[in-house]
Order: sequence, then C-alpha cells, then structure tokens
Amino acid sequence: MSGSTWQPPKFMKVEKLPFIPTGEEVSQLIAGSSKKVSTFLQLLMETGMRSGEAWNLKWTDFDFERKQVRVTPEKGGKPRALKVSDRLTAMLRTLPTWSTCQKPFEGSLRHFARTFRINRARTAQKLGSQRIRLTCQRNART
Repeated sequence: MSGSTWQPPKFMKVEKLPFIPTGEEVSQLIAGSSKKVSTFLQLLMETGMRSGEAWNLKWTDFDFERKQVRVTPEKGGKPRALKVSDRLTAMLRTLPTWSTCQKPFEGSLRHFARTFRINRARTAQKLGSQRIRLTCQRNART
C-alpha cells in the first residue's frame, strides 16, 4: 500500500510425541468400558489398525476359523490380514451378529469417540490415574 514489501511471519510448528499409555493402563481402560467399546479397543490394541479401518469392518472381514481379520486400508495404506487372539474372538462373538447387522461397529464414529472420551475420564477418576486424567483434560481442550 505504501510501497513497502510485506514479509509474512515465520511459523515453526513445535512437534511433540503423542501420549502412549502403558499396557496396564490400556487394560484398565478396556476393563472399565462397555462391551462394544472394550471390543473396539481390544481390536485396535491387538492389530494396530486405524480407528476408521476398524470402524468400517464388516462381519465378512472376520475369519473366525483362522482367527484373522482382513483390513481395507485408509489413507493410501495396503490391504492386509491380521491375526487376532482368542480373547478378541470371544469378545467379537458377544456383539450382535451379522444376522441382525452387517457391521460389528455401527453408527457415528464421532459419537463413539465422544462416548469413549467421557468413559476414559470416568475410568481415570475411578482409578485415580493422574496420567490418564491429564490426557483426558489435554484432549478435551483440543
């Protein structure tokens, strides 16, 4: 406007490592959750798949005889077949079966995530876990 040049401000993003709970903390969260949430969390823990990949699974993706799950990838990943434990297989069998619904996890993933965060905060308070409680507060602000 006045003949001078504008220099955009330089922004440096500060990257932090994500919070990773211990195996015991994850087990406590799974134990303190509802049947559907605990099955979902166990699936994520055992397979390492993305939540969207797990949410989009259909009953036809599970092979209970071989104890495997076939994953359709997200974000440019590769399709893969992953082994699951006897415990997860038993947990999946307690969910409504394919005769009543096509997917083990239905509804809105966003609503499911909100329910999980509330449950995680309750579990943290019940167990008196400062690490999980701080994570809940940090995620609530973002």
